[in-house]
Amino acid sequence: MPASEGIGALAPLLLRPEASERVVLEVRAQVGAAPDPATIQHLVETLRAVSGKLVSVDARQVPGAGQDWNARALTDLADQQSAHDQGGSQAVVRLLFLHGTYEGSRAVLGAAVRSDVAAMFSDQITNAAGLFTGRRAVETAVTTHEVGHLLGLVDLVVDAGRGDPDHPGHSRNPRSVMYWAVESDAISQLFGGPLPIAFDADDLAELSAIRSGPQ
Repeated sequence: MPASEGIGALAPLLLRPEASERVVLEVRAQVGAAPDPATIQHLVETLRAVSGKLVSVDARQVPGAGQDWNARALTDLADQQSAHDQGGSQAVVRLLFLHGTYEGSRAVLGAAVRSDVAAMFSDQITNAAGLFTGRRAVETAVTTHEVGHLLGLVDLVVDAGRGDPDHPGHSRNPRSVMYWAVESDAISQLFGGPLPIAFDADDLAELSAIRSGPQ
């Protein structure tokens, strides 16, 4: 794992061409919580585009049932189920798709809990999907949002001056996939049209700045 556990600490290894040659996307899911293949394909294409690197997927099922998760339990699970070492020529993103809640809240759909670990909570994603907002769209938006945090968005690595002071690490733009509501159960209520699932121009500019930044 990276020397620093802070969210965004993995971003240079993920993005800078001299820091790694490839990205490994570890996907670990409990029975009945596996992500839609389209969600994973979207992440692969997104990571490939922003990093310029080869992206591979290692998807496996993990044991266990729903529970009230916290950051320690999530990182312990990610480490126990990991099959790839961080560093050297590769950067590893560890994604968990689980039943249950995060810190007892049914409002949390996803959470980035370490620089290389993010979790999505399948039952809460299903509950947040509405009549006009399909489950796959919610899952893709939430997962992209959490990966965005691991990539250093927003203002976590470079000070782009565009963060939401009331919700650190999030965009002020309500149409951005990095808007705070994307990872909460307010997602289907606050977006009148299609959910944002891609990084916007400001996100891409910030990722470019991280990629070209100093060692």
